Parts: sequence; structure tokens; C-alpha cells
Amino acid sequence: MICQICKDKLPFKLDDDTYYFETVEFINELRGRHHQNYLALCPNHAAMFMYANGSSDLIQGMLVDLANNQLDVILAQQDATIYFTKTHLADLKTIIDIDDGEDEEQCG
Repeated sequence: MICQICKDKLPFKLDDDTYYFETVEFINELRGRHHQNYLALCPNHAAMFMYANGSSDLIQGMLVDLANNQLDVILAQQDATIYFTKTHLADLKTIIDIDDGEDEEQCG
């Protein structure tokens, strides 16, 4: 298993032989909680994503327009990318579409 940002193997395993990783909510603005809206990150990149994310206000729009599987972001004032599998990316885009549709229903 790898960190979705550094793409390195996660730093250590737990006593049950599973890798330790931190789950971080990707888009905070969504109304519902969906397991597809989480990233698997090493502790260092989890902290950067939560506390030094220069792209946080733009992430949802950038993801919707993403044509490949790597999203460019600014973390701790440095360029970084977030890797998504095709399935993870498709699931996130679907969740965003559904969430946007629910916004329109509530406004109309």
C-alpha cells in the first residue's frame, strides 16, 4: 500500500501486519460522508493536506475537470500531486455530481 501523495510505501506496519495510514477527508464541503471521499496518506502528507493545503478551496473544481489520474496541488508551499485509481476518481466525480444535484433540488 502507498501514500496517494508521495507514492512511497507506507512507513510501517501494525502488529496485525497491516500498513498504518491516515484517512483524510478529500472534499470537506460535501454534505454526506462517503468512504470514496477519503485519501490514504502517510502521516506526513496527512498533516500537510489538513494544515498546509494551499489548494483546498480549488480541489473540488480541479477534480471535476481532471483528465488523468494525478491532481496537482500545493502542500506546505510546494507542488505535489495526488494519485487516484480510475475507480476512485470515477467514484469521487459521481459523488460530486450527486451532491451538486441535491444542492440544486434544495434551491429550486
